[in-house]
Amino acid sequence: MRKNYNLSLLTISLLLFTLNAHGQENDSTLRQPDKKKINRFIIAGGLAYGTAMIALNELWYKNDPRVKFHFFNDNEEWYKLDKMGHSLSSYHISEISYTAFERAGYTREKALVAAGLTSFLLMTPIEWLDGYSPAYGASLGDIAANTIGFTVFMTQTLIFKKQLLNIKYGFWPSPYASLRPSVLGKSIPEQMLKDYNGQTFWLSIDLHEAISDKIPHWLNLGIGYGANEMVHAREQTNLDNGYYSYRQWYLSIDPDFSHVRTKNKLLKAGIGFLKIIRIPAPSLEFSQKSLKWHWLSF
Repeated sequence: MRKNYNLSLLTISLLLFTLNAHGQENDSTLRQPDKKKINRFIIAGGLAYGTAMIALNELWYKNDPRVKFHFFNDNEEWYKLDKMGHSLSSYHISEISYTAFERAGYTREKALVAAGLTSFLLMTPIEWLDGYSPAYGASLGDIAANTIGFTVFMTQTLIFKKQLLNIKYGFWPSPYASLRPSVLGKSIPEQMLKDYNGQTFWLSIDLHEAISDKIPHWLNLGIGYGANEMVHAREQTNLDNGYYSYRQWYLSIDPDFSHVRTKNKLLKAGIGFLKIIRIPAPSLEFSQKSLKWHWLSF
């Protein structure tokens, strides 16, 4: 069974990245890149990534023996929710990196190249570590998901010069973690990283920019994706053990406050995280089992 580590990288690294990137003043009059700002970003990013890798090693790899590098096909596991997590991480690391480089004086094109390299350098080494793990292996599916995350950001930046589509993460504890706590998590923080039953990934569509400026900036359309009753990674294994795992789709409003302007650096960081975290709102759930209304959906 594959390890669920992608959100642990996002949780640690994006905190420092967001504080650094949103704490800079935008100066569009810069003719040359500001080396001091770039160095601050690189140092903060290096600290974030170093902290994340140490944490991942402690959580996942510390007690594992090392074997010859190999690949592992996990594309049929967890209904690809782990791949959604990879795309989410890559998308936001790209966005935050791009913002930092652009504010430091890079042109749009150079900032995009730098953001792509940053995303690649942060996400790919994790697959390298997995490639030496006896129970897992490097995943081409994970690498593809990382590429999709950056591509979604890059394409919108080049075509629209803004982000009309945003990827978000939501979580609510599920009853299935207690059935396999060693895999799905013993505590809430662990379950937020490991229990895909409780995770939902959202595509947030900016209706104000995409359709009409009469629609409030904060009112986005949310399309969510999740799955339930996944005690084991693969659908057949769940069936063999009496669990009927299934996909879930959601349609909802998605409150978005990323357009709020403030000079407070801490508040800017908080607003930055609201671009990543789903704010609970009513939703309609579609699945093979039923059609449900939720007054609050995470």
